[in-house]
Amino acid sequence: LVIGAQGSTRKVSLQEIGEQRPFVYGAGGAAPRRGAALAASTMNIEVVAVGAQQVLRLTGYTAENSLYVAPGARIARAPTAQSTASTRTGRSDERFEVVEDERTRFVFRVGLSGGVGVSVISRLSSEILFATLSDVELKCTDSTSNQTLRLAAKWVQIDNQIPGALFPIVLYPTTLGAATAGVSAPPALQAVVVRAKDRSYGVEYFKYASVLAQELSVELDEDFLYALLDFVKFDVPGRSDVSMDDGAALMLASAIPEAGAHDDGVQLYFEFLHLQPFKINISFMRTQRLDEGVRGGVGEASYTPEHGMAVPAEHTGEGVASTPGVVAYAMNVLTMAIGNVNEAPVSLNALVMQNVRVSMPVLADRMQKHYSQEVFNQVYKVVGSANLLGNPVGLFSSISSGVSDFFYEPYQGFVMSDRPQDFGFGLARGTASLFKKTVFGMTDSFSKFTDSMSKGLSAATLDPRFQSERSMSRVRNKPKHAVYGVARGAESLAKSLGSGLAGVVMRPIEGAEESGVGGFFKGVGKGLVGVVTKPVVGMFDLASNVTEGIRNTTTVFERDLDRQRLPRHIGRDGILTVYSARDALGQAWMRELSKGAYANDSYLAHLELPGSDMVVLLTYQRLVVFRRAKPDEAGMTVGAAGSSAEMGSATGAIGISAANASKAHVEWEQEIRSLHSIQLEATGISLKLPATAEGYVPPGPFIPIADPQSRRWFYDRIKEAVKALSDHRKEVG
Repeated sequence: LVIGAQGSTRKVSLQEIGEQRPFVYGAGGAAPRRGAALAASTMNIEVVAVGAQQVLRLTGYTAENSLYVAPGARIARAPTAQSTASTRTGRSDERFEVVEDERTRFVFRVGLSGGVGVSVISRLSSEILFATLSDVELKCTDSTSNQTLRLAAKWVQIDNQIPGALFPIVLYPTTLGAATAGVSAPPALQAVVVRAKDRSYGVEYFKYASVLAQELSVELDEDFLYALLDFVKFDVPGRSDVSMDDGAALMLASAIPEAGAHDDGVQLYFEFLHLQPFKINISFMRTQRLDEGVRGGVGEASYTPEHGMAVPAEHTGEGVASTPGVVAYAMNVLTMAIGNVNEAPVSLNALVMQNVRVSMPVLADRMQKHYSQEVFNQVYKVVGSANLLGNPVGLFSSISSGVSDFFYEPYQGFVMSDRPQDFGFGLARGTASLFKKTVFGMTDSFSKFTDSMSKGLSAATLDPRFQSERSMSRVRNKPKHAVYGVARGAESLAKSLGSGLAGVVMRPIEGAEESGVGGFFKGVGKGLVGVVTKPVVGMFDLASNVTEGIRNTTTVFERDLDRQRLPRHIGRDGILTVYSARDALGQAWMRELSKGAYANDSYLAHLELPGSDMVVLLTYQRLVVFRRAKPDEAGMTVGAAGSSAEMGSATGAIGISAANASKAHVEWEQEIRSLHSIQLEATGISLKLPATAEGYVPPGPFIPIADPQSRRWFYDRIKEAVKALSDHRKEVG
């Protein structure tokens, strides 16, 4: 809009809400300096919001009430909420200057070195994820005209707490994992908001808002996505049988209040909004636990004390492989092979908005459209990171980074120092980096290709148990170096050959027991398919493990990340209590011990026997005594917050006590249902077994516990397990 008066003109932007630079007219545009002449030839310009409209107000200029004064004039007045006005680009004028009387009233600062954690629990009383912000600093500043909020977090992490997760960590900063000596790492997340206290403009006025996030890695698997989908389902009162398919129809059928004609909520005005660019590396992996029952509660199983254990999820059905139709079978095999993406780099450009007035729904819609378009424009990077193709994007990135280091390191040594030997050291570092990253990229590419092929073929075996065991073995036994990769690959090949040969005999027998003659011939077909596909799966697994071991050898000395804490233990009653590191550690031992042999039990208690490396583990189904693996056998990992396994705490020892508990040696186990009685003695607890048909009473195991308090406590826990079994037997008659 252009306004004119007495031969002078001025362009006014109606988008800029607030007071703008005064308009001087007449007298050739010369600026009057004081007195009545100043007021007579200067016009005050304001843009305010009135409902859905923006109104331009033109009033006479008075220095006492304006944000602007002529040079040399100093007006003594009390500070107002409009005391500071931002100097907008292209709108400054040397004849007027902004009144600077901003004064800080108070500052409120909160620092949380331990951080903040949020745990998400499913409707089945199992933990889905644990999100943490570490080293959080919140600073609030109140001044005469503005309120400023600053938030910074050094570390951001989301852990996948579902048992057997393919990716234990869902989200973490990519480049902040390895700290450089003497260099302070920038915060992983920063946010700044400056809000004006003046409400006279008819909007919530924000002078500045900015969000900055460092490069992030997002690693998802199919089970985690299904668990999140189940968590966010709408619960309709009186309808406990709502399925995923009719959830949307029920949402639309529910009563939704009609919105008014202009009911857009609070109007927000941003003088400058800056969502800064950031990069995410996306990884996704399909899983083979795709039964509908498992999708409803990933990793869950029903407790059956009469049988002494829970029913494994993979035994509840034949999975997608049993879906009728050749098309569904082929689609499952195909998606298993191509449905895996590894570290697809997606760079999102900044979203910058100036002098914009929006409601919260409109702002959210603009952000959604902006980032959706950004992601859509980089679909080719996601496709190029597919494991089936050998992750060519990752291969190119690794080799190009190595080539860059090969030239940059010698150059840095030559420029940053006048010593000739520094050039030689830089050349050595650059050559080593080029070799390491080239080997890493090539072996990683081949490993991803062979792993995708083996996953696709494993879905073609028509053996859900084989698929589940292979998947869990891959999770628990990742090769850390080349030698271990050869050993793991040979073991996988041997198991695949054995399973294929055994299936020729066992599958027809199992089919006949379930469905008679028809099941027998169906089992013959499944056995023949397995004897062909399983050895091929084993060959691809061998190649994948060997190349993955070689790849991991190049990064064996780099810092590894782990969960911030072990998954929460929730009792059988489903009641949430304060997080217990002890119970979480015992539950982790139970799930990983003997390669998951007791993963479907219900944890009750455990006790570390003093003076030895023995642990007695109690579940509602059995008692297990095992010998812990030594640290050098189990290996150590370091958490993102700097927790070390050497600390010996439940949180710091995640790498030893959870991920490597399968290497522990089980001394003996005893099912609760086979106990006759338990007896508390002076030096421990003795377990009495029932007499045989001949009247012989075999000696039961003995648990040595010297401490009286610990002995009594563990004795009461065993009694609780026995009582639970007795109550269950009474219920079933």
